[in-house]
Amino acid sequence: MEKLSLRGRLEDHLTFGAGYVPFLAIPIPVFFPFVFGLIRFQDVRAPFGPLSPSLYASITIVALIVTYLLLRQVGRWTFAPSLHCPKNILLTVGLYVGIVLAVVFIGYLITNPHPDAVTRLSLPDVLVGLTVASVYSALLSAVILRQDLAGLYGKPIDRFRSIEEWLEAVDTAANTEISGETQVSEYQKIIDEGEALLDELEGARTNEGKRLHSMFEKWLTDFRQRSSSVSRAAILTGETGNDRLLDKHQTLTCLRQQVAGIGGDEGGRI
Repeated sequence: MEKLSLRGRLEDHLTFGAGYVPFLAIPIPVFFPFVFGLIRFQDVRAPFGPLSPSLYASITIVALIVTYLLLRQVGRWTFAPSLHCPKNILLTVGLYVGIVLAVVFIGYLITNPHPDAVTRLSLPDVLVGLTVASVYSALLSAVILRQDLAGLYGKPIDRFRSIEEWLEAVDTAANTEISGETQVSEYQKIIDEGEALLDELEGARTNEGKRLHSMFEKWLTDFRQRSSSVSRAAILTGETGNDRLLDKHQTLTCLRQQVAGIGGDEGGRI
């Protein structure tokens, strides 16, 4: 199985297949002057104004939770199995916050070109930066989700149905007890349901989703072109000494895991 490059994985975790437009949807001319001008850390008390540090901390926590929940939903609707993993979504949240914090820090250095600029930073300063980063991350996640709701990834419910039907068809056909016309009929059902699922996978926008589509298309084409029921049975069960057929079975096993991984859960089927 061809591995996805580090760049491809990083792009998926940053953009969720939505491209880099959402990063520009929150006007940079408004955001960066806010960071560079208001959050300058020149006076520890100034950034807080009438607000207390505990309130800043509360805003940060709420914004981070909202960011996670929004990205979790977006991840469920992508065709990338890794984005259906909660741990990977947490990593993305951390990545977002880290990037914005770096921007805030650069802005601080630009507006405070003093030798002791870094040593003057304290915990309240970091808290203000975290608040800005978390709020921006939440807004960014909302923009990505909005594009998702606009139909960027297709209709999740149709995809879930196609996945369930194809997996069920494979499980039924892999039953070694069936034979004759019933067996042929079940093999044809795998092809029919596979073509329906392939149509859904064509809507993949993530690099991982596109790779899954390519793998699935190659496997399905090979399975369709095989006229021998013996070969098809070997691919489904793995009970064969033929290395080529065994390789196709291993590919099928991998596909079943990945397809099941993007099948979503009850919480994502809205």
